[in-house]
Amino acid sequence: MAVGSDFVEEKELLPELFENSVVEPPPNNRTPRIGPLILQLATTADSITPWGKNPVRRDRELREFWHTESFLASAVYGVSIRNASFAWHIEGTDKTKPRPKNTINKVTEIIQRSNRGKGWYDLVLKTCIDLYTTDNGAFWEIIRVDNNNPTSPVLNFAHLDSGRCWRTGDPEYPVIYRDFYGREHAMPWWRVETLEEFPSPIEEMYGIQYSAVTRALLAAQILRDISIYKKEKVGGNFTRAIDIIGGVSKSNIDDAVLLAEEQNLNRGLYRFSQPVIIPGVDPTHALSHVHIDLATLPDSFNEDTTFKWYIAQLALAFGVDYQEFAPLMSGNLGSSGQSEILHLKTRGKGPALIMTMLEDKINSHLPYNVRFEFKEQDIRSDRERAEARFTRAKERALLIRSGEIDATAARQMAVESGDIPEWMIPEIESRLPSQPTEQPSEINFGTDQIVGGIDSHTERKGYKKITAKDIQEARRIVSELVTK
Repeated sequence: MAVGSDFVEEKELLPELFENSVVEPPPNNRTPRIGPLILQLATTADSITPWGKNPVRRDRELREFWHTESFLASAVYGVSIRNASFAWHIEGTDKTKPRPKNTINKVTEIIQRSNRGKGWYDLVLKTCIDLYTTDNGAFWEIIRVDNNNPTSPVLNFAHLDSGRCWRTGDPEYPVIYRDFYGREHAMPWWRVETLEEFPSPIEEMYGIQYSAVTRALLAAQILRDISIYKKEKVGGNFTRAIDIIGGVSKSNIDDAVLLAEEQNLNRGLYRFSQPVIIPGVDPTHALSHVHIDLATLPDSFNEDTTFKWYIAQLALAFGVDYQEFAPLMSGNLGSSGQSEILHLKTRGKGPALIMTMLEDKINSHLPYNVRFEFKEQDIRSDRERAEARFTRAKERALLIRSGEIDATAARQMAVESGDIPEWMIPEIESRLPSQPTEQPSEINFGTDQIVGGIDSHTERKGYKKITAKDIQEARRIVSELVTK
């Protein structure tokens, strides 16, 4: 099964995909291993290579870092599963012709079995992780029946590891892919797609982007260091401060500490300990104490404020609403009115961008008579669209009543507004009664009352009368056609 200028029959789809794919799975008799880029998980992330200096090294360091900061990792997870969960469908592009059901079914199956059979969800998740966490962006392999022919039918859309892809800047061969065995493959433009959400305008960077992790990196490093400090303060075992004590011998302190440790173990206390008490200090020696902190939190540190502003920075970096990561801050920011405004503002940012990007990439390889489209899962936007269609319908009814347009013009306006598809018009007109049989009557459009029919001046111009029955019949026909 494939898409393109023609289709091929499906025969053992998965073996054919791996045979035609540039990615080769490791043989069964070898111990699984990571490729040439071995990830050394760092305990700190203080010295990440600056953007643009060494993109390969920087992406490796970003990959090592992003999942070590809990909030950042959760943000990547949240937006990735959101994108993978968007509903989609395949639709015919020519609204004047019947839907090409055979082509739609085959293309739908190909999308469902994306990423070499692992599925659409797996493809989008891996794509989004690369897209949000690496400056190199994400890459797709376009697997074709004949990989040497740009017009050959498409078998599958598959993810390529961003860490193994190198941008060349050559429009003919834009990517070099390094496989599991270290072999390099020059990928022609018809076999690879690059995805970037925020590409750099610098020409010599060849489309390398400023990823979401790059945009939030400094804030994430600071919060991660604070989290490590708190963890080590609770369970760490290295020096965080120096205490200089006079009037007490070292042996007195050592004995008291050993005694306190033994008592804590007897009580089953492994993290919390009672204060160390040193009895019998020599009264002839004056006591003195100097405490020197080696690492503390910043002055006037407020954990609640720091957390809120960090979430706000993550929301900005990922192009989403604050509420997508955490509840709104207390006070006026939590009002339902502002929640609505924030939702409307962000609806066209991150989600719309990823939808448009994936639609464009996929549709550039599909047959001309079908199109991949997302179904936006947004109740509020659906309600707004329905209200807009209802308002336009009332406006057309008023124009008919005033005699400015007739029913034919009203239907054409509905088509141009996207309220009804063009292919419905002939069917609607063929089923409408040729002559009205009832007198004009009142039509109820919710809170507005519109009277059907026309005045004598309009009738003299030769316009056909539109009655309530005509409009009700048109509604019934449209409803039946949409249901079919």
